[in-house]
Amino acid sequence: MTIHIHGVSTRLAVPGHSFVRATWIYRTTDPLAVTLAVFGERRSWPVEWQLSRQLLGASFLGPVGDGDVALCVDAGGLHIRLSSPDGEAELTGDSVVAWGFLTDTFEILAPCPARWCGDW
Repeated sequence: MTIHIHGVSTRLAVPGHSFVRATWIYRTTDPLAVTLAVFGERRSWPVEWQLSRQLLGASFLGPVGDGDVALCVDAGGLHIRLSSPDGEAELTGDSVVAWGFLTDTFEILAPCPARWCGDW
């Protein structure tokens, strides 16, 4: 079995601050998930958020997510809301970069049919 790891680096805007570095990561060892690794302003290691690849795709059709991760794409970009017991973050990224990353993952491994994955 060949294991593919695909990553795309980007910057995310933080309201009231500047930008933070981030990387979208896809691993075929966990084919239904993508990871958003966010590097803080004063950290050399990322905070990683794992979410459904299908959830990221659905965000291009409208707002999705009602738990720890919520996503929405509009003319201003990809809006990401992350929440945990430690706090919340609202970030805005380039939706074209996120779309390109998502379609790259579909070339590595086709999307899962809804009848197998459920409706997220």
